[in-house]
Amino acid sequence: MNVADTLSIAQETLRKWQSDYDYTSGLSPITEKELSDNGLAPINDLPTSPEGSSFIGDIFSWLGNLGPVFWIIVLVLLLALVAWWVMRHTDWHKKKADEEENNDDEVVDNIYEIDDYATPIDEAVARGDWAEALRLVYLSTLRRLDDEGRIRWQKYKTPMDYVSEADSESLRLLTLHYLLVRFGHYPADESLYQQALLLRDEIEKGGHHA
Repeated sequence: MNVADTLSIAQETLRKWQSDYDYTSGLSPITEKELSDNGLAPINDLPTSPEGSSFIGDIFSWLGNLGPVFWIIVLVLLLALVAWWVMRHTDWHKKKADEEENNDDEVVDNIYEIDDYATPIDEAVARGDWAEALRLVYLSTLRRLDDEGRIRWQKYKTPMDYVSEADSESLRLLTLHYLLVRFGHYPADESLYQQALLLRDEIEKGGHHA
């Protein structure tokens, strides 16, 4: 068989195949009817992304473009919120306030805690506690001045406020002795206690004004 005979047989075979199957229609686009006949949904009916997904994407895109300063501010606000929550649900600040109040009670002497100063003064002298004896002499002096209306005792006032109210040099000296011993930890002795008694007598008599 020569080359011409081979080509002739091949051409006849191609024509036979073309008559058996239409390749042109096989390559044409699939119609919606054909999809439906095969149990497939049309392309337009395929599920799409939910409505609003583009809006959410825009939000994340906008957040991603924000600078580091914005995120620092957000972090600070979050820390402040956490601190506020902790303070609201714990009582540490109440305990601190109670401790401060107790400290104030220890520092500020209340002249009305004792009705009769004579007995505790004698007891302090008997045991040689001159610092306590001097403190009680000072407090008893303020108590008498308040009872007489020469001063108006208030817890928030300072000892020097009473000196100004009473306008008494003797009270000023007695107050200095009290402050040195009570808060300055100055060593008190019997001599200092005796000076306090003399100053108290002068104050009670209303003499020795500034």
